[in-house]
Order: sequence, then structure tokens, then C-alpha cells
Amino acid sequence: MERYKTGETCMSEEKKQLEVLSEEEFETFVENAIDAFEEKVQKNEYIDEIEEFFQLLEKANRWDDLTYYIEEDQLKLPSESSYWMWKIKVAIQNEQFKQVEAWLVHENVIAALGMDKVLECTLLCEKEKNRFTQAEVEKLQQLSERLKKEEPLTEEQNDYMATTLMLMQTPLKWTVIEAFLMSPLTQLFWKGFLIECWLTDGKTAKIRYYDAFSEKVVEVDKSEVVSVYDHPVFVEIERLIDTQNALEEEMKELLLQKAQSDFLRVSPFVDRYFSDGAEWLEMQLQREDLLLSLYENDETFLRQLKS
Repeated sequence: MERYKTGETCMSEEKKQLEVLSEEEFETFVENAIDAFEEKVQKNEYIDEIEEFFQLLEKANRWDDLTYYIEEDQLKLPSESSYWMWKIKVAIQNEQFKQVEAWLVHENVIAALGMDKVLECTLLCEKEKNRFTQAEVEKLQQLSERLKKEEPLTEEQNDYMATTLMLMQTPLKWTVIEAFLMSPLTQLFWKGFLIECWLTDGKTAKIRYYDAFSEKVVEVDKSEVVSVYDHPVFVEIERLIDTQNALEEEMKELLLQKAQSDFLRVSPFVDRYFSDGAEWLEMQLQREDLLLSLYENDETFLRQLKS
């Protein structure tokens, strides 16, 4: 099929010229290739070129585009083997290592790929997992050093810390998680987030936690804690919000965000502070600063909760 620069050169022929392109020229080439491929997708005439097109995106490190085509557009590929290779490559780049490992032992995937490609994907997964773990551990160590110096983390750093720990698969992560849970400087919302991670995937029955309300380090027993999202009062609040027909959808969504924020901030001690879903909802509906309350700092939240 005729393509990009001259409109008369096939993708496979232009591919030979890529090595001599400057960085800017190569970027332009890729953008043109994407535009041309999109036209083929619209006409459903892409199947003969999708493999080479994906290889081009891989060479250009355009993993967001590949993720879109594989996960969102769900384009067909020439074979089951090709489909699984690209699906696995995209998942590895998106650090979905557990999912990849589960796929690689599934008999249908093994049959589609063959053992040689299964081994290739396994080694690639391990390489990227180790690279990710080492890089992220170093960054987390830097954040931990800030906590030791009693330097609070920014909202972005807390977000990064929690997301990174959730993705990490090394057993070391639980030691790091406990360190963040024991610090009085970790924001309450993200502590609640880490408690949720522990309840879901943690291997230990107990974990230590700095309770900002009592200002003491306490030991939390998993058998005595329930996920915020399964807590009866939170479930009641969700039901009550859903039945408020007079409220606009935007307001309902705001109330759900507020409920999640409040409950994560008091996790794992929800029972101490929230016992009546209707009372919580009534209080929020009376607030004039509901939206702003989502952004209030821990000190303000604690003061209001104690009052």
C-alpha cells in the first residue's frame, strides 16, 4: 500500500530509511504513519500492515499509542501469536507484571505462542520487573530519607509513593509500606490507601501504624479490620446517595469522593468515627464548602473530626 513521504512508497520500503533520519524527521515520520494507519482503520483495511506499524511504534517507544490500539481499539492482529506477543509487551511496559505472569502459564497462551516465545516473554518480564523494582526502590529510599528528616512529602510525592508501592512485587515493599504507615508525616489519605493494599495483598497478619488521633504507634490486626469499601457504614452511604433523586449526578459523585476521602483518612479505625451513614450524609449536605473540604489538610480534618 502506498504511503507517507511521497505517497508512493510502501511502509516496508520506508522502514529501510529510518536509520538515516534525524530525531525530528523520525518523529514526523511516525506521526505521518499514525495518520495513515488511522485512515486504514476507518476503512477496515489495516490487517496487512498492523504488524509493521506496531513495530514502528515500538521502535519509537510510543507505548501509549500501542496501549490504545491493543486495549482500547482492540484491533485484530494476523494471528493469535501476534496478538498475545503485543498484548504481553504492552502489559510489561505498563508494569502489569502479575498479569503477564498469569498469562504466561495459561495453556491457551502457551499454545498460541509456543514455548520459545513464552520463554522470550518471561525473560523480558523479569528484566523489566527487576529494572522497575530497582529504580523505584531507589526513589522510595529518597522519599524515606525525607521522612526521617521530618520533611513532609508533597501531594505528588505521596501519590507517587502509594502508586509505586502498589505496583511493586518484591517482598521488600511491605517493609517500605510499614515504614510509611509508621511515619506521622505520611498523609492520612495515602495511609488509608496503603492499608487497603495490605488488606488485599499483604502476607502479614499484623502491621504497625502511626495513629494520628492518639499520636501513638499501634499494631493493627488484619482480622479486626475491614476494607473501607466493604464497611457497612460506607456501603450505607453509597446506597443513600444513590437514592437521592433530587441531587444532580455531579453532586452525587462529589459526595462519593468525600465519603471515600473521609473513610480512608480514618482507616483502619472507621468504627471509632463513623457509625451512622444518614448522619454523615446530612452533615455533608449542609456544608457550604463540600468541594473545598476534599482538599483540606490533615490538621484541619483532625480538628473538625475531634470537635
